[in-house]
Amino acid sequence: MGKFVNSKKAQFGRLDLQRDKLIDYLLSDCSLIQGSYTELLVKCGKAGCHCEGKPAHPVARLGTRRNNKAQNQVVRVFDRERIRSLVEVYRGHKAALTDLKDIHKKQEKIVKSIISDKDEPYS
Repeated sequence: MGKFVNSKKAQFGRLDLQRDKLIDYLLSDCSLIQGSYTELLVKCGKAGCHCEGKPAHPVARLGTRRNNKAQNQVVRVFDRERIRSLVEVYRGHKAALTDLKDIHKKQEKIVKSIISDKDEPYS
């Protein structure tokens, strides 16, 4: 039993290190924007514009949710790269949070397994 418990403790420890890295990332001092960034081509609607045949004007939009309502904002050309990168940071945080939940589930499973290994049936 001791050999298996030590192996499980080692697994738990490796997961603990991963969890610590994720928590450091999530608590880091950085800015982000919660939402989705999309770039698309649109028609402007002006008579005689070259986009009458097919959409040709590039537009960037930031989709967010405030007070449980979806909002779309047009992103200025000057701000596009900054907004895109802030949304990427948000995606990274969402992924890290998902990974953190997975690690917790794995650690819980390991602890339950160790408890089960220690169980001595009464006869």
